[in-house]
Amino acid sequence: MSFRDRQAAIERFKTAGTPRVLLASLRAGGVGLNLGEATHVVMYDRWWNPAVEMQAIYRAHRFTRETPLHVVRFTVTDTVEERIADILNAKERLFDDVVESAETTAQDFSIDELMYILEISIGDLDS
Repeated sequence: MSFRDRQAAIERFKTAGTPRVLLASLRAGGVGLNLGEATHVVMYDRWWNPAVEMQAIYRAHRFTRETPLHVVRFTVTDTVEERIADILNAKERLFDDVVESAETTAQDFSIDELMYILEISIGDLDS
């Protein structure tokens, strides 16, 4: 899509009556696309880097926003996508516990947590 076509599509999204839908890839939603008028963000594909997803969500969620933003993530069960979701959840918990912690003292996480994220079992280390 050309830059002119993209701008026209965004303007239609912002000004058209409801219901309205704008489909964009996760990468497009995370790079230079601000849609403060959006009411929902639906993720159909998960990304290995949770920061990419969060950046795309933040494009619709701005500090001046007065209405709620609903974020929905779809995951297909019993697939690699479900494994990605598990890893992303573990990374998010680890980040919150270690980096985002309000405490200023050093915090540790267990060797089991590290091995889970890296998918290494203790037996693998002995070989």
